[in-house]
Amino acid sequence: MTVEEGTGDGNAAARVVPGRSCGTCAMCCKLTKIDAVEKPAGIWCRHCKPGKGCGIYATRPNECRQFFCAWMTMPGLGDEWKPTHSKMVVAVHGAGGSRMTVHVDPQRPDAWRAEPYHTNFRRWAKLENMTIMVAVGNRYYTVLPDRDVDLGILAEDEIVLIEERRMPYGVELNPIKVRKDDPRAQAFLANEK
Repeated sequence: MTVEEGTGDGNAAARVVPGRSCGTCAMCCKLTKIDAVEKPAGIWCRHCKPGKGCGIYATRPNECRQFFCAWMTMPGLGDEWKPTHSKMVVAVHGAGGSRMTVHVDPQRPDAWRAEPYHTNFRRWAKLENMTIMVAVGNRYYTVLPDRDVDLGILAEDEIVLIEERRMPYGVELNPIKVRKDDPRAQAFLANEK
């Protein structure tokens, strides 16, 4: 998890859906990257006690304090979206919630393709004009309104941008990987702040 993938605000807990709590779920402690404790994505945090929670909860880093998955903050998502059930941690981020990253348990790499998840990802990509990235370890996919695109391995110094091409039949969306020092990436990142 990075700041850009969290809620990004200091009042993140205020956005939690009433009646929801992490409980014994700690999937974010496994599936997301946590810079503050030098934890890569896809492995358990050394401070996590699976099934019990965080061993340093009272002193956990801000990065962890401010992060709440989409199941915690989106009232329309049912219990099937809770990470312990879905085997995914869904994070909404970006300017106005325009981007979604779906962190998938490598032990269940096709979980994101199951229903009701995949249909909703496609719907959000189309109706909400949302960029949806699926991360299974360090392999990434983009869910577009009409197809899924396998982007392969995404390097630490790369981001994914969606290119729009005017075609005779309308606009075609194509995800591209670019280095973070690319002017297009710089312009995008500046807009996201």
